[in-house]
Parts: sequence; C-alpha cells; structure tokens
Amino acid sequence: METLPEKGSPHWEYRRTLARLTPPIERLRREHGAACRPGAVRLTHLSGEDASTFVERRINYLVSWIDLAAPLVLEQLSDAWGRGGAEGDAGEIDAACSDYADALRVLVDWEKEVAAAYDPKDIWTPVFRKMQGSTRGWFEELAALPDFLTRTLTDTTAPTQKVFNPRLTSPPMLNAAFREMVDDAQKRSAPFWQRRPITTGAIAGALFGLWNM
Repeated sequence: METLPEKGSPHWEYRRTLARLTPPIERLRREHGAACRPGAVRLTHLSGEDASTFVERRINYLVSWIDLAAPLVLEQLSDAWGRGGAEGDAGEIDAACSDYADALRVLVDWEKEVAAAYDPKDIWTPVFRKMQGSTRGWFEELAALPDFLTRTLTDTTAPTQKVFNPRLTSPPMLNAAFREMVDDAQKRSAPFWQRRPITTGAIAGALFGLWNM
C-alpha cells in the first residue's frame, strides 16, 4: 500500500508529489522509449491526401501541446505546492500529478500513432519516420521532475521552495529539411492535375509555429 507523507511534515508537498508521480513516470518512460523506436507496432496504411492530413494534424497537435498542455500542468503543480510560502493542498497535488502524467501519456500516444503510420507507396513513409521521436526531448524534460525533487529534498543548502523550469525547445528534426520532405511528398502524392510547387499552408503554418518557439 502506498505510504504518503503526513501533511505538515517537512517538505511534505514535494514528497507527496514524488510518491504520486514516480511510478507512472517510470511506466510511461518505458512506453515512450519503445514508441520512439521503429518496430513493434501494428501499421496503419496512409497515402495521398490521408497521409498529408495525418501529418498536418500531428504537427498541429504538437503545437497545441507545447502552447497549452505543458504550461498548464506546470502552473497547476506550482499552485498545488503553495506559492509565496503558503502550504500546499493535498487534493490539488494529487489532481496536478494525475494531469501531469496525462500530459506525458499524450506524448506516448503521439509517438505510437506516428510509429504506426506507413505509406504502401513509400512516398510519405520517410516523413513519418522523420517525425518519430519528435517528442523525446519534451518527454525527458518533464519526466525529470522526480529527479529534480529528489535533489531538492536531499540538498540541505537549497531554498525551501524551488522552481522546476524544464527547457521545452522545438524538436530538432522538424527543421527546414523536414519541411522540404513534406513539400516533396505532397507533390509526388497529389493527382497530376493538382501538383504545385508549394507546401500546403496548414502544414507550413504549423511548422512555422514550432520553429519559432
């Protein structure tokens, strides 16, 4: 049975967070690592317009996650711990930990969908494989929270209240070369009467949003 620190004991907010988050993060880290590697997934065949739409939606989802989900769970946890020397709230800590794990679960599911994507014509498959692992940096930054708390609790010289500030930068694989891959795949997979030398605006806009983070 899970043992939780008593409210009011030294740094009980951090120790409660450790107890609540460490097990799910360990499980999610294993799942995420497996999803970022090619192989053990059931393939989903996508080609042509379906493949283009899939890429657009997956990129837009990343933009939404970094703009909304990540800041929200970090702020929620900081509020639950108590700001300005105020004592934390046990119920809010539990809810914040649950939402924090859900935010990591979203990245696992994203990687699984991308890993499963496959184009029988092999036009979009290189794009799918290039996308795979895009969330690795973000996942590891957030999954480092238990280590951060452990260091804080064992460092007797550290301030009472610390700020967890993960570095969530744009995925390195979603760069200009990736944009060219998307552009090429769109041109090659489009019906001959629709082939144009430009990238679909929606995908280009989403990529621009990530590159300028």
